[in-house]
Amino acid sequence: MFGRNFLILFVFYIPYHWFIVFSRAILPIHLLNESITQQQMFLGIFLGFIGQLSLFFVLKSMSAKLSWYLSLLTIAVYILLVISIKNASQFYIASFINGMSLFFFYIFYNIAHFKNTAKTEIGRSSALMFAGPGIISIFAPLAAGYFAQINITLLWILSFLSFFISLYLANLQTDFHLSWN
Repeated sequence: MFGRNFLILFVFYIPYHWFIVFSRAILPIHLLNESITQQQMFLGIFLGFIGQLSLFFVLKSMSAKLSWYLSLLTIAVYILLVISIKNASQFYIASFINGMSLFFFYIFYNIAHFKNTAKTEIGRSSALMFAGPGIISIFAPLAAGYFAQINITLLWILSFLSFFISLYLANLQTDFHLSWN
């Protein structure tokens, strides 16, 4: 049905999404507790978009593995910066960095996904690509809320455990290089 490269890529995709959703599940409440207002959160979302866009204009080429490593690194830096916010500027910088993670992950994941999918399997592989994160988005926030109620530190430890699993799986991916104008 699916080739080995596709399966290895998909096995990376699912823990990556678990890491993102699980780690960010309680962030709105956490940010409010850190005195970040809803308006500041909206500005943070906008700055995240600017972070993505800036990479598009600054970078001209990159390899897939490096991009995936940078995606994981930027998410980890974002989480480290928002665990204890000293001022709004720290949150804005974190949001800008967080936006970069989307660029780093999805440009190369989408190409690898379709490159590693047989033409006859594109419908099924696309369904998996959209269903996996949807299912994770149901269970990861519940798990994050459960662990946060036990101990918030436990949530952060489990988040970084899923980070290291994703980092290991990124290393197993087939690398390729892209250049753009």
